[in-house]
Amino acid sequence: MVARVLAFCMAVLVVGAWGGTAPARHRTRGKLDHMTDAILDRDLQAKLNNVLRAQNPNVPLDISTLHDEIMNALHDEDPSDPFKAEISFADLEEEMEEDDETVEHVVTC
Repeated sequence: MVARVLAFCMAVLVVGAWGGTAPARHRTRGKLDHMTDAILDRDLQAKLNNVLRAQNPNVPLDISTLHDEIMNALHDEDPSDPFKAEISFADLEEEMEEDDETVEHVVTC
């Protein structure tokens, strides 16, 4: 269950960070617009891996705790891990705003 929730969050974040279907003439190009989907996926996975590893599949999933852990992971910009540091939370928020969305709303869904 946790893996499916994280996979969904990652897919939505990658699509949102990529820019979705917003017309190019109405969008400014942010840092994440220049990344490939594979790099975005890799970097978001690096941020969310610890959340997935921390979950015990035999324990009922607490959505509130999972939400908090995902948000904390997305804020993680550990300079010792280049994949985590490559995408900042501010970058994610900027990209989501291009599509009138927020990271908080996507993670809450």
